[in-house]
Amino acid sequence: MTVISLMTDFGIKDGNVGVMKGVIWSIAPHALISDLSHMIAPQNIREAALIFARSAPYFPENSVHVVVV
Repeated sequence: MTVISLMTDFGIKDGNVGVMKGVIWSIAPHALISDLSHMIAPQNIREAALIFARSAPYFPENSVHVVVV
């Protein structure tokens, strides 16, 4: 089983996050997807890095982390 975390600056007003999940599931149907945040301030890499650094230790070894900012 693959655990995949997602973090983006996409927001939640449109279908972009859903499309991302659909693509992941079409490639890895049994993947477990965790939404860390989709409300990162636009292009704020520092904010994303801080949230990722605080969150990553709680994920299983070999988890996949996708960050789009």
